[in-house]
Amino acid sequence: MTKEIQGDENKNLAVKTASSPRPAQLRASRSDLEKILDTLVAAKRFFLRRDEMNAEVHLAREVRYSPLTTECAAQCDRLRTMLEGNDES
Repeated sequence: MTKEIQGDENKNLAVKTASSPRPAQLRASRSDLEKILDTLVAAKRFFLRRDEMNAEVHLAREVRYSPLTTECAAQCDRLRTMLEGNDES
């Protein structure tokens, strides 16, 4: 399934989704998507640092990032890629 996100200049960003039985269209302005990206970047930074501090407290040799941290980082990268791809179109 695919959801399309429209940018300011009628550029579409396609988003795959498994939760919808049929394609739907979701419209969001580029500035809204950039605000979401800024929030994801801040959350990613918070979770990364939290996991690093937790490793320090437990005197761990390596940091084991939580599933929430890795998912937040992945979605941050995904949204950034979508926005960059929309710039090239």
